Amino acid sequence: MEQIKVKLVNEYAQLPTRGSKDAAGLDLYCPFHIKVPADSQKKIPLGIAVEIPKGHMGLLVPRSSMSKTPLRCANSVGIIDADYRGEISIVYENVSCSDYTIFRGDRIAQLIIVPVLMVGVEEVNSLSETERGTGGYGSTGK
Repeated sequence: MEQIKVKLVNEYAQLPTRGSKDAAGLDLYCPFHIKVPADSQKKIPLGIAVEIPKGHMGLLVPRSSMSKTPLRCANSVGIIDADYRGEISIVYENVSCSDYTIFRGDRIAQLIIVPVLMVGVEEVNSLSETERGTGGYGSTGK
């Protein structure tokens, strides 16, 4: 198993854990009690910085258990580049009419490390033909 370097950036931070031996994501913990006011967004620092291996990126996503709360990840997924060394945070939006409190130690996100193909950009006048062609949203059925 490959290793990822993790730096704890405050006294309440916790190392990421894996919920099961074959879980794809590393669970990330909230290091503080944080209130997310009703109908608002809150940036939540996760208390860790990571060193993602070169040629990879981190996907920061909500844990599935967050669907039981009124919180929704404000940008769906966060991308952490291999050269970023700052503290990781996640932005949650409270879509309810009541404040919601996240407690210190709650698992609120997961980090998934995936390989990245680094590509260059070449301007062309045409692209190869495919069966789908320029068919966009919904063009392959529902």
